[in-house]
Amino acid sequence: MKTKIIYVLVSSNSDIYLEQAWVSIFSLRHFNKEVQIEIICDDKTAIRIENDSPGDFRRIAGKVVPVSFDERVSNRERSRWLKTNLRSLVSGDFLFLDTDTIITDSIEGIDSFTFELGMVYSWHCRLIDRPNRRATINRIKNLFGVEIKDETDYFNSGVIYCKDTDNTHRFFDRWHKLWMSAKDKPRGIQDQQSLAATVNELGGVYAMSGDYNCQPIYSMKYISTAKIVHFFNIKRNSYSPFNSEDFYYSLKEKGYISQEDRNLILACRSSFISPSLCVCGDDIAVINSSFGQLLRQLYRNHRIIYRGLNFLSMKLGGVKPNSF
Repeated sequence: MKTKIIYVLVSSNSDIYLEQAWVSIFSLRHFNKEVQIEIICDDKTAIRIENDSPGDFRRIAGKVVPVSFDERVSNRERSRWLKTNLRSLVSGDFLFLDTDTIITDSIEGIDSFTFELGMVYSWHCRLIDRPNRRATINRIKNLFGVEIKDETDYFNSGVIYCKDTDNTHRFFDRWHKLWMSAKDKPRGIQDQQSLAATVNELGGVYAMSGDYNCQPIYSMKYISTAKIVHFFNIKRNSYSPFNSEDFYYSLKEKGYISQEDRNLILACRSSFISPSLCVCGDDIAVINSSFGQLLRQLYRNHRIIYRGLNFLSMKLGGVKPNSF
């Protein structure tokens, strides 16, 4: 495979990002034997990889490219700075992968891609079909002073195909500048909003098949054919071992990938827990709302209050629980 695979890794001993990258790279090399890998990281992480990471990780990690930062820059900011600045840090065509991805098949077909820049729709749908689209549009307006339209393509930045062209350099330059302009504002540190503002301004992004960035927390549409599964760092709903910290902390403690781990990683498309419930449409809006998050916290941390509210909803509101 000629196209480079790029990861951005900023990690300390207290987090699991290195372990996530380890699992992703392990799965990538299993299905793609001749792959070229580069890890773009900050200087601290480069030292950690060299001195403290497990030998099995160093053996498969590929080329490590360190970038120096001022000591005062947080790890979160370092990670987004590197990601939005990738095109100036990497030569040649590349496929960028977030560390919370697992590869499930050969991806050598990317060598034949003819488009310059490609990503997969966030949530596997157009912005107009997202239940939270108004909140998303308002957040982008507050950060950048532009109001994107419902018809705007809204992509997920967890997988990015990028050729080495003037257009892609221009795109990343603008993305980086927009992110820099908003990083110190509330929620401006995230890279998704600045990406959407860049797409709104410049366009030029091809909508790739969801197989290359299957996002099962938001849609199961591509899970049976996925080449890359993106589990996200969302711990409030551990629908799979790969959406939970426990698996990665276990790997950190052991320092190696066991046969049991290997089997689970290579079968990640069937790793989902039971029982589990498919949620779609308006139910997503309710669950993701502030009230929905409050109910979840009450259920987990204040069960008596939750039961009281549930009782009142049945008695006063006439709302009965679903039965299956």
